[in-house]
Amino acid sequence: MNVLKKILLFPLLFVSVSAQARVLSGDILNWCESDQLLNFDVVSGYGVNSQIIAWWSVASVTDGTSYFYGGELNDLPNVEVAIATGVKDVSEIADAAIYDFDRGSIGPLEGGTVVLYRNLKTGYYAAIKIDNVRPTEDRVRCSYKAAVLNGTWYLQDDKTPDFGALGSQ
Repeated sequence: MNVLKKILLFPLLFVSVSAQARVLSGDILNWCESDQLLNFDVVSGYGVNSQIIAWWSVASVTDGTSYFYGGELNDLPNVEVAIATGVKDVSEIADAAIYDFDRGSIGPLEGGTVVLYRNLKTGYYAAIKIDNVRPTEDRVRCSYKAAVLNGTWYLQDDKTPDFGALGSQ
């Protein structure tokens, strides 16, 4: 099944959206693994056409770890994913382009990790700061999935790889 057909919007999933001068951001609350995709253009609500879609799965519910996927696994060949190694806050990223991007998967990743996305075709950059991955019993919203993720998403709306503007906004 084409994963892109499963792009879903859940109004309760992204509840706090704030537009800032150059970096858009919002909360991620109880994002179900695997069958819900995060479309940065939709959640930002500001007409950005980044064509970046994020997808994750649980590595270990016990350890609270996860995998994130680039476009190779969801029919988006121009989307790449990377770990922002050594970064604790997204505002520390002055040049996201320096990280080791991959079209496949990265992980397992723990809470506190910053995941970067870029679209080679559109030139946009995005990020997700993972707060935690935890077990869920919500089989209605999350079907048969075992975990949900909480964190924050970021979208650089001017196509630069600099997220440092967050610190001055």
